[in-house]
Amino acid sequence: MYEPDVYDNIVATVEAFDPQTRRWRSLPPMSTPRSRAVCGVVGGSLIVAGGFNREDGELTSAEAFTPATGWTPLPPMPHDTWCATACVLNGRLFVVGGRRSRRLQMWDSARNEWTVKAE
Repeated sequence: MYEPDVYDNIVATVEAFDPQTRRWRSLPPMSTPRSRAVCGVVGGSLIVAGGFNREDGELTSAEAFTPATGWTPLPPMPHDTWCATACVLNGRLFVVGGRRSRRLQMWDSARNEWTVKAE
């Protein structure tokens, strides 16, 4: 049985699904190629955070996409994370756990900052 490793599927490509047209379309590539990142839509922006790549290893970087501005770097997360889980709640992106992590990190777009909510 094939066991994927961290070097599989490191990409900068992004596709978005439009439920009205029921079609996928390509977005501009992210500035940082990643695998095993998390994402969520906060305030109309697609936020992609963490992950892994060959150059940097485990990532703390995050970036936001809007059609008007393209990809914009965000402040880094307090701790690297990859293979995590994420959800959006009350306009904030929560990143939970990950490989070798049990932390709960939160992106607050109103404050333009990440905080650790629980270790």
